Amino acid sequence: MAADGKKMSRSERNYPDPTEVIHTYGADALRLYLINSPAVRAKNFIFREEGVRDVLKNVMLPWHNAYRYFVQSVHSYEEQTDKTFDPNNESGNDMDNWILSSTNTVVEFVHEEMAMYRLYSVVTSLTKFFDTLTNSYIRLNRQRFKSDLHALTTLGKVLVIIVRLMAPITPFFCEYLWKNLRNVADARNLSVIHLIRVWRDRKGLGVKYPVKEVVVINGDQQFLDDVVSLEQYILSECNVKKLTVSQDKKKYGVELKAKPNFRVLGPRLKGDQKKVGNYLKNEITQEELSMLLEEGSVHIHGHEITTEEVAMTYKCDPSKVNLCGNFDVNSDNKTVIVADRAEDENLAQEGLAREIINRIQRLRKSEKLIVTQPATVYCDAAEGTALSTVLNKFQETISSATGTSVVVGRLPAGVFALIYLQYQIMKEAIKIALV
Repeated sequence: MAADGKKMSRSERNYPDPTEVIHTYGADALRLYLINSPAVRAKNFIFREEGVRDVLKNVMLPWHNAYRYFVQSVHSYEEQTDKTFDPNNESGNDMDNWILSSTNTVVEFVHEEMAMYRLYSVVTSLTKFFDTLTNSYIRLNRQRFKSDLHALTTLGKVLVIIVRLMAPITPFFCEYLWKNLRNVADARNLSVIHLIRVWRDRKGLGVKYPVKEVVVINGDQQFLDDVVSLEQYILSECNVKKLTVSQDKKKYGVELKAKPNFRVLGPRLKGDQKKVGNYLKNEITQEELSMLLEEGSVHIHGHEITTEEVAMTYKCDPSKVNLCGNFDVNSDNKTVIVADRAEDENLAQEGLAREIINRIQRLRKSEKLIVTQPATVYCDAAEGTALSTVLNKFQETISSATGTSVVVGRLPAGVFALIYLQYQIMKEAIKIALV
């Protein structure tokens, strides 16, 4: 219905131009207004342009103001402290816990209402939430935002959660915010990727060879949710077959170990050096080690021991929890990855197939062939070798990955090759001819 209560009519043009409404208030504000209308319940609805304006004022603008304030506060924090903003911080502050709880309540409510197709109740809950966020949480914590990393991290988490929640309803605005806010989630996922890469380098395991499983352990459930949201990217980037997330270190036999630095401790401890050293290596509890890691110090036999005086590492003992596999760990201060490096014939063969793909792509590049340009390669490995088995098993996969027709066997006599080279892969020879 038009604002005058009459049926909308093309001939009378008794309604505002939709293009102008979208241009003035945005498609997302219009969508939210319509979702909140009786039309969703198949009832008569009088369209009023001021209603769209109210949605913009009560939902979109407070949301954008919170985002803008967060970005400005992060920039100010980095300039004043000369530190890079780190989103991976947990806060024990009551105000931070309160706003996170309020955010989770809104998420749960919206999910329930959407599941029951009660779209019209979403806008009301969002209006109340953004009023709480901007007029209560942000206003009461302005001083903390200037120097407290925990407050900034909490606000960043809240904004990321709301963007994900609202993406189906306000896609354009959420995309705009996500392009800037995704660094919060990306930093987390990049830390996981970095840990996996460092572990591979340490073990001399090239990225071409798949890893059976990687478990990401972190006490922050939101961190784990962020990791899961980009699971496929992590699996692809790190060549991992299975990614598992958990908050439970004990489940995977992961424990902290301490190694005292006697060069530093010796002069200070003097006669207590042996007693304190033995306690650190053999008697200290996981709770004490966690306290040392999180708070930076712990008291042992009357002495304050700091993280600068002790090397701390995570170790994995699967036998303690009856896990099957060959597990190893890597970690930073907050996240532990447990990688299953158990040898598997299929995984090893996939790794060899990737090696062959790499060699073919090198040949194509050396001959300056573009991606869409067809070519044929002859791949020849001695009968009975691992490379011969892989060529026959993964022939189609190699062909698809390289955009090249793969023929298993020697280059026929009289066939001209653009380039013909022999490679050594895992101490086995393979001849590849590009024709």
